Amino acid sequence: MIKRTSIDAVIEAAKIEEVVGDYLRLKRRGANLMGNCPFHNEKTPSFVVSPAKNIYKCFGCGKAGHPIQFVMDHDNISFPDAIRQLAAKYRITLEEIEQTDEAKSEALRLDSLYLINQFTAEYYEKQMWDTDYGRSIGLQYIKERGFREDVIRKFKIGYAPAGRTQLLEACKAQKYALELVQSLGLSSKDGNRDFFQDRLIFPIQQTNGKYIAFAGRKMGKNDNSPKYINSPETEVYHKSKVLYGLNLAQQAIRKLDLVYIVEGYTDVMALHQAGVENVVATSGTSLTQDHIKILKRHTKRIHFIFDGDAAGIKAALRGMDMVLSQDVDLKMILLPEGEDPDSFSKSKSDEELHLFLKDQAKDFILFKTDLLLKETANDPLQKAEMVKSLVESIAKIPDPIKRAVYIQQCSLLTHVDEAILVGETNKAVQKDIYVERKARSLEQEQDSFYPDETPDGEREVKASSPISRDEYQEKDLVRMLLTHNQKRLDPDEPLTVGQYIADNIKDVVEFIQNEQCKWIVKQYTQENQEKVLDLDYFIYEGTDEVKQFVIDLMTSPYEYSENWEIKKESFLQSQPKPEENQVNDAKQALYRFKAKKIGYLIDLNKLKIQEAIDNNQKEDLTVAIKVQQKLFDMRNEMLQDLGTVVIG
Repeated sequence: MIKRTSIDAVIEAAKIEEVVGDYLRLKRRGANLMGNCPFHNEKTPSFVVSPAKNIYKCFGCGKAGHPIQFVMDHDNISFPDAIRQLAAKYRITLEEIEQTDEAKSEALRLDSLYLINQFTAEYYEKQMWDTDYGRSIGLQYIKERGFREDVIRKFKIGYAPAGRTQLLEACKAQKYALELVQSLGLSSKDGNRDFFQDRLIFPIQQTNGKYIAFAGRKMGKNDNSPKYINSPETEVYHKSKVLYGLNLAQQAIRKLDLVYIVEGYTDVMALHQAGVENVVATSGTSLTQDHIKILKRHTKRIHFIFDGDAAGIKAALRGMDMVLSQDVDLKMILLPEGEDPDSFSKSKSDEELHLFLKDQAKDFILFKTDLLLKETANDPLQKAEMVKSLVESIAKIPDPIKRAVYIQQCSLLTHVDEAILVGETNKAVQKDIYVERKARSLEQEQDSFYPDETPDGEREVKASSPISRDEYQEKDLVRMLLTHNQKRLDPDEPLTVGQYIADNIKDVVEFIQNEQCKWIVKQYTQENQEKVLDLDYFIYEGTDEVKQFVIDLMTSPYEYSENWEIKKESFLQSQPKPEENQVNDAKQALYRFKAKKIGYLIDLNKLKIQEAIDNNQKEDLTVAIKVQQKLFDMRNEMLQDLGTVVIG
């Protein structure tokens, strides 16, 4: 294991412009460098490298990160391997540290599991190619399905012989622990027979090529056994996070900025054989959020290919709202009736198939609209249900502009007034927000910021009126922390901008709605903070979500021109430059944030006032009015400092 000090040395030495410059041609543009993104096809450069922040971001596909992340993504290698590669580049000697006995044991176990899976994959493959029964049964079957030998070898297809214990005997001969073989699901629960018998074997691999699981397809129709049986979930295999064929598809997905999702293993193989390599399938399970998150690392354009089976399509539609909520470009491709990707690809030339996939891709919302319209005919009740279903899907789309466009199009197609669709969509959006807020226990968060005059018994407020999401102030505050954290608020005082904001925000930190903003701000408000909370800290120490959030926050496709003052003959004599304006920026960001949160409390307290009036509760009304006046005073004091006037 690499010592932390060695990792830090590499992090400190690695310059983003030098690392990326080894792979791409970069051109200077202002303070940044630009080039064509290596992760997707583009004619106009949108890949920005910021030497000042030591990060990169593509404004086309969204890929972003630090120097080590770039090497990991570009070369498809692990973090330790990327560290070693950059250490060699910068001539840094890496120190290794001794692992604990427990860590060694765990690492050894995982290595053994991967090793057994690799042996098993190679064993099944040899059984098919190197034995008479394998060639006559397994190989003949897959060839009769129309697959070429090069494609069969590409996917490492194998054959599990009909004998009850042949794999077990082979593992014993290699001195593999049978307990590990059993834990991988390669033998029965009692460990007395092979799990896969007389089946075609599809190995399942990680993106780095490691074998993690298997699927076995029966070749005859004489028994009542399932068509497919799959490895169970194990220490190395979690099917909700695995996509079949991604190890072979990832480069093509990045290059074409598009992924096709199909249902079956042979569908993936058939499309590869036809020259369509940017295709994956779920691994014996329905699509999950983790699957979408994995694909979004490569592309946001996701196209589903469906068999021409009406029942199957309707079932699949039910899971698409989850995909929509992940902010992707979702399209559907419907094959002719009676066809699946395997059969259809073999009935067309490669050129015809590519053209079909391109021409038939239809936006999901419009696809769903057309499908449901065909079923409703002229039935008013069915049409009402159809509109509700469409509205629920549109509400899942995070981008309000996209929602508005879809509402316009659906209004034209369904002949339902646009205003009605807007109203129903807004209700659905508010409902989703309410459900999410309820899950996050918003009521408890509100309690922490009630003024001292509020009696304990009055602190519970019904969260019956969801507050519209507005994160501008939160992001502005975090941007100030990341930009000016270590700068002094006053040249003559030791207080830093970070300390000033942290000291003044502790009482409202639970009001932060954006989870990444909240996590970052909480790091600054912790006592006895030893680490320097700069941009590098959050990029290297934060989760993938925090890292992406921080980079998005700190990068822009636009720049402040270095020659602006000269060209405009304006020298901003009385106004500090943006990077020197930390005092005013910090105070304004803090005031805006707190004023907004107080505004939320004012709205909530209005509900209490109305409730007291409706129930003729005079004492409660008196308390609520006092609270409201206190809140108004607090907000107005802040807004006066901001130079803002609020009426009502």
